[in-house]
Amino acid sequence: MAVQGAPGGGAAGSQYLWLILTNATSKTCTLEGYPGVSWVTGDNGQQVNQPAERDTSIAPKQLSLQPAQAAHAQIRSPQPGNFGDSCKPIEIRGYRVYLPDETAADFVPFQQQVCSADGVGRAQVGPVETGASE
Repeated sequence: MAVQGAPGGGAAGSQYLWLILTNATSKTCTLEGYPGVSWVTGDNGQQVNQPAERDTSIAPKQLSLQPAQAAHAQIRSPQPGNFGDSCKPIEIRGYRVYLPDETAADFVPFQQQVCSADGVGRAQVGPVETGASE
C-alpha cells in the first residue's frame, strides 16, 4: 500500500489523496467496500482524532484485481487551518489501514499535519475503485 496525490490534488481547504492498494499475491483477489483508515503518530502507532468517515456519495462496487494490479480509495484530509484553535494541529506519521472485510491493519507512511481534537476536521474515505495512477 502507498499514498499518492489524487488527480487534481484538492479543493479549497482540503487535500485529496489516493490510498493505492496493490495485489501482491499470485492469485486474483476481490475487494468491495471501504477501507478503515485512521491517522497515526508516534512510535506506538497511536491513533489521532477519530477514524475517517465513509464518503457514501459513491456506491461501492466489487473489484477483481489480478496479480500486480492496483486500485485506490480516495482520502479527503481537511486543512488544519480551516478550524482555528479548536483543531490542535499535530504531525502524523501515516495511516493505519484495514482493507475491506479484514481485521489486520497495515501501516502506510505519509507525513502531514492534521487536527488532533476529537471529531474536528476528520478525514473522509471513499470506497475502493479501479485505477491507481494520476
